[in-house]
Amino acid sequence: MQIVIANGNREAAYVISSFQEDKRNHIMVINSDPEVADYLTTHLGVTVYVGNPWRMYVLEETNIYDADLFISLSKKDTDNYAACLLAKQAFNVKKCICVVSNPANVDLYKKLGIDSVISSTYLLTQNIKNESGEGALIRSMNLDSEKIVMVEATLLSKYRICGRAIKDIGFPPYANIAYIVREGKFIIPKGNVILKRHDSLVISCAKENEKDLTRYLTTRAGKKDIQERVLSQIQQTYQNRKQAIQQASTSESKPVIPETPVKEEAKPVESVMPASNAQPTVEKPTTETKAADSAETGKEAPVSPKKKQASAKKATSHKPSGGKK
Repeated sequence: MQIVIANGNREAAYVISSFQEDKRNHIMVINSDPEVADYLTTHLGVTVYVGNPWRMYVLEETNIYDADLFISLSKKDTDNYAACLLAKQAFNVKKCICVVSNPANVDLYKKLGIDSVISSTYLLTQNIKNESGEGALIRSMNLDSEKIVMVEATLLSKYRICGRAIKDIGFPPYANIAYIVREGKFIIPKGNVILKRHDSLVISCAKENEKDLTRYLTTRAGKKDIQERVLSQIQQTYQNRKQAIQQASTSESKPVIPETPVKEEAKPVESVMPASNAQPTVEKPTTETKAADSAETGKEAPVSPKKKQASAKKATSHKPSGGKK
């Protein structure tokens, strides 16, 4: 790529060193200050043409015809504008970039034909806007040499289009919704999709329509918009309930075929219980078993009263009489 760098001091040295990293770039340097030109030649090893870059003969001697990029870094905004305009119209340079100290000249020079205008103050202000307030909700990225931009907008509940279906919001014809991100999921932007709070809309449009699109997205809802939003939500709720009733009625109308129980074959069961007429025999304890049990437990076996009387009579019958020998 053929690159022309006009004027500048330290910033020129930085830009030159950045482009030198790619060996395919052919760099041409023009500088009106001989001391700066000598410094660039000594430290960066580039050939510098000394002269004012807004002069026709200087650009002719440098031979910048059909260059791919022309970068003007002069201190005065008017010098940068004149150099870029001359390079673009007289030498057919494809793209011209200049820096300006006055932020008001950014939009002015773009309208006058400069491809890209850079202001440090302007960029600082834009970054501050993007980091605070609603500026953080609308972000854009330039595509195709700043002719097309991709705008990412996060919806708030106070916006007019929030809570309404895409087909009902009157979306502008100069823009197109590429996709919607909702809670980390991608949604295809069909007409019946209702936009919800915190949805992220990725929209493509032309560069000149970016401001109109931002104004459209951030328009606050009025009373009429709120009424339409509520009506849309009621209709959506009605449709959801109607679909649920239809699905339920469809499922109930289907005949339910009962399952046929499988008969199991009866298996013979072996009876281990005694017959109903038979009674279990209980052995009566004998005197010997009671004595044995009392011996084991250390207690005397119980004696019935009849046996006690019999034993008492037997004892009196063996006693000798008192007067006879």
